[in-house]
Amino acid sequence: MDLNLKRVRYFLALSQTLNISQAARKLGMSQPALTKAIQRLEEEVGGPLIRREGRHTHLTQLGSSLIGLFESLVTNANYIEQTAHSLVSGESPVLRIGVMCSVGPGPIAGFLAEHQRAHPNIEFQLQDYTRADIAAALLDGHIDLAILGATVKDETRFRYLRLYDEAMVVACAANDPLAGRATVGLKDVARRPYLDRSQCEFRHLFLSASQREGFVPKLFARSDNEDWIQNMIQAGAGVAIVPDRWVTLPGITKIKLKDPKLVRSVSVATPIGRADNPSLLAILQALQKFSWAPQRLVLGG
Repeated sequence: MDLNLKRVRYFLALSQTLNISQAARKLGMSQPALTKAIQRLEEEVGGPLIRREGRHTHLTQLGSSLIGLFESLVTNANYIEQTAHSLVSGESPVLRIGVMCSVGPGPIAGFLAEHQRAHPNIEFQLQDYTRADIAAALLDGHIDLAILGATVKDETRFRYLRLYDEAMVVACAANDPLAGRATVGLKDVARRPYLDRSQCEFRHLFLSASQREGFVPKLFARSDNEDWIQNMIQAGAGVAIVPDRWVTLPGITKIKLKDPKLVRSVSVATPIGRADNPSLLAILQALQKFSWAPQRLVLGG
């Protein structure tokens, strides 16, 4: 069935008064034009919607049954039109941001809060992704931009904007034997139960370096869920090597890693050539102007 939405709106207007002349005046059209439109709609649905008995007009059973469905149809159509207009014009934008799961929320949340104050109509949709999945989500159009802790495959298809650098540190509970130290090395970490962040960009470097030095980490648990790792550290189950800005829970101590010193850059990636979203262009410009200085790394020797 191919319904004409304009005729559905005419029928709904007529159903409110059940008076052809009043409905025609309200719609700004002639009575014959309205009558013809209703007749065409009746042909589309396959039966009469309005019954005219002399001066008395009322809805048929079919007309009464379709009122609710027609109202939903018009409501959805209006929403589609408004949403499309808002997105194209940038008046009420939605930005879908994919965040690599190892990137801590602190610095990014501060930027988003400032950007939203300057653009109060914007809506952010934040989604966690692993390093393996975030590139495909970006190229397939599931997200508008990606916040990364490392470059990804097909990197030549992306434009990168470097935001800030951060050191990798050792995270442990406040009562852990390592907690009072200014710096620790791989040997120190290898002596403690280790919580392996399986999505960490640097985990292979740590494991390889440990093996070269003859230290085998005492693996306590492995997880790709960053919340689980943080909660286990907080509970004193073990230690982990993490990005400096990754820690969000109280009771977790961060210690500088002296050997090796690991540093990563947090960047924003967008597909090359994707410039049809004014809200995306605006946030990229804001990202370039934002002061990330408080989040830049501090390394100890």
